[in-house]
Amino acid sequence: MSLPMTYEPLTQYQRGTTKKTPLFLIHAASGLSLPYFSMYPIDRPLYGITNPYFNEPVDQPNRLEFKTIPEMAQAYLRLIRKVQPRGPYLIGGWSFGGVLALELAQQLTRQDEVVLHVVLVDSGHSHDVKFPETYDYTFVDRLLSRSPGMDPDMQSKIRESYRNAQYLMATHHTAPYYGKVTLINCTEWDEESNRHGPDHQIERKMFESGNNGWGDRLLNLNVVNIAAAHDDVFDPDHVHTTSNLIRDAVAEYP
Repeated sequence: MSLPMTYEPLTQYQRGTTKKTPLFLIHAASGLSLPYFSMYPIDRPLYGITNPYFNEPVDQPNRLEFKTIPEMAQAYLRLIRKVQPRGPYLIGGWSFGGVLALELAQQLTRQDEVVLHVVLVDSGHSHDVKFPETYDYTFVDRLLSRSPGMDPDMQSKIRESYRNAQYLMATHHTAPYYGKVTLINCTEWDEESNRHGPDHQIERKMFESGNNGWGDRLLNLNVVNIAAAHDDVFDPDHVHTTSNLIRDAVAEYP
């Protein structure tokens, strides 16, 4: 019997060609930073952050999970400081990871650290998300069906990671943030995928806003568009464009 694969909380995916400020990208709702492995060079060190509780067995009683987004951000800040003890910082994330990155930026700012830029890869904001009494895994299972042959243990952990991410989003409100932020905004709507989501109508409203609902939260926001659907930005057809947009968002910084 083979042991389940384990994942490191912090992984360096690119060394970069210079000694520029590293960029830290936080995982999406899956809990894994693996999508960032496929990125094209961004000309600076690139680190991905995976949920350190991802490796917890799903069937374990009292399985460890983060209870709030601020708690999660505090833990991730400790990971980042193992590589970069002091600022200035560059941080970001895809989807749920972008919301985490904003909370991390808020915490750093309160500690008088400099956050140069936050990069959101199609992250959204809404006050209306509610956690359902009975969580419906249909949406997650549809995404997992795109990766046939995935280890069943990994599938179970991703399913639970999505469930907990949905809970955390439903109990968190992002405070106004005044620092520089770039939103990489997806302009393609995947109706077949999104109609299975737990908050289909809310997601559609955020999509139609043109800034994913961040208008009253982010006071220094730059929006750049990508002709891709939310779940496809790191797929082979789009990862080159996504990588270039991320690279360009932080290109001005040493």
